[in-house]
Amino acid sequence: MIAATATADGQPDVAKALAFIAHRGDAICFARSVWHATLTVLDAPAEVIMLMWRAEAGDDTMYFDLGEPLLIEL
Repeated sequence: MIAATATADGQPDVAKALAFIAHRGDAICFARSVWHATLTVLDAPAEVIMLMWRAEAGDDTMYFDLGEPLLIEL
């Protein structure tokens, strides 16, 4: 999973993005104004449960085009 905090203008701070590897039984909770990429299974089939609360303003799902891929080193 990749996550980045937002810059002052609300865009993801790609230069400070962090990658995490979750394991069975882990839970992930995103704080407000944290951008994240979709979850990706690396080596085996997996089941994922997602809970999401919708914002009244309707701006709870936003997309950002990176322009170029991020290199993730494990």
